[in-house]
Amino acid sequence: MDDRVLAHPILAGTRLDAMKPLLADVKSRVFAAGETVSRPDTSWPVMQLLLEGRLCLFELTRDGRRIILDHLDQGDVDGMIMAGRRGHFAVAMERSRVAAMGPALIANLIHVDPQFAINLLRAAGERLQRREEQLERLTLRDPAQRLAGQLLALSDHVTGADGLCSIPRVSHEALSDMLGLARETVTLHLGKLRRLGAVRVEGDRFVLHRELLTSINERQRDDGARRASWFPRVVPS
Repeated sequence: MDDRVLAHPILAGTRLDAMKPLLADVKSRVFAAGETVSRPDTSWPVMQLLLEGRLCLFELTRDGRRIILDHLDQGDVDGMIMAGRRGHFAVAMERSRVAAMGPALIANLIHVDPQFAINLLRAAGERLQRREEQLERLTLRDPAQRLAGQLLALSDHVTGADGLCSIPRVSHEALSDMLGLARETVTLHLGKLRRLGAVRVEGDRFVLHRELLTSINERQRDDGARRASWFPRVVPS
């Protein structure tokens, strides 16, 4: 067994001495950047524990366009109760290590320690909250406000200093898939945020000024349907 499984947050607060024998056969697998971890037609229902790395979750429309659902970081969970009936694609964004658990093992873990079930419900609730926040961002009319909100969401669990934090750089195409905007619209408004000092690019990282992004995000809420005059007027796609 990979010892990193025992350190995963999904087992936090459980009786590890009782859980460890059940987890003895759990193996982890490394996925290279760009490699598919799971897909909707996967025939074996499992739950994946992300031990290291980063995953992108998305669905494909009938015309082949990606709809990005979420990004998972180390310590997150995917599959099974998280994926819903239709399921989705999960692709490694960087070298990632994933451990899989089947339904029989999950049932046994819950039987041994109900805290495991509570942790599952908490993980599912957090995923649902992120989806609801994403829907809220998609209904807001100003592209710059949507973009500020999305960047804040991507940095939600990141700590920093002096109001700044750093996240992996996200492509304009990926941001457009998340927000339902044309790539050109994302490029225009990301440039505006950079000129305001809310976003800075350093190599393969975005450095975010969270206070400025929050101000932009909240200003649109306060103004309601009125657009802030310092945003370019661009019709969302």
